[in-house]
Amino acid sequence: MKKFLNIRNILIILILVVAVVFIYWGRSDSPKDSKAYKLFTHFNNYGPEYGNNENNTIMKLHYKGENKEITIIYATDYDNEKEVRSFETIDNTTPEWTYHFQTVNITTKEGMVSYNMDHKEKSCIMFGTSEDQASEFYAKWAEDFMNVITNSPYYTRGYEFVNGNLMYYEYFKETDSKFYFNKNNELVYLSAESLSNSIETNPKEAYIFEVTISHDSIDNSLIEIPEGYEVKNAEEME
Repeated sequence: MKKFLNIRNILIILILVVAVVFIYWGRSDSPKDSKAYKLFTHFNNYGPEYGNNENNTIMKLHYKGENKEITIIYATDYDNEKEVRSFETIDNTTPEWTYHFQTVNITTKEGMVSYNMDHKEKSCIMFGTSEDQASEFYAKWAEDFMNVITNSPYYTRGYEFVNGNLMYYEYFKETDSKFYFNKNNELVYLSAESLSNSIETNPKEAYIFEVTISHDSIDNSLIEIPEGYEVKNAEEME
């Protein structure tokens, strides 16, 4: 009996030690220690002095649900001196309300050009060039993600199954953002409140996007206005 009690006490102590270690491991005091922050810092710091010789970085986010498909592109293109952001949504929620919209923002040292495309109606509204948005820094999107991460005083981490795969994740509570990494430390999924809110007002769910990162030149067909589209100037429509 005494031996059984000793074994039980040892097990209790082991369980408590494991719990304390897990809690300590699961929470970090500094978001800047996270894999997510270091990844976007790498994209943000362009140049050999930072160990980043990649002239181009494209991060493509994709979500596909039962009635909705969303594609977001963030691109740093130093070869062509521009930053690209594209938000494309296909919604077939109801037969009466279906749409296929895409908003594109292209920033250069001359300014930022913006336009909205309605792929269903084959039309485009041009918003001209905002010269006050001119910049020769083409990785502002990465800096924006860094701000999303550092807005939380701490982050938690753990493991979770996503689409049947066990992923390491980092969660930033203040911005309700979660970044998922595979065993090769590659960012493969992310979910962020700011992204969901940029797509629709008061979203019913936090969209989990599949992430693809490459360093090729951006495919202009992903952002250019297709031939045959009716193009209108926003100022002329006022």
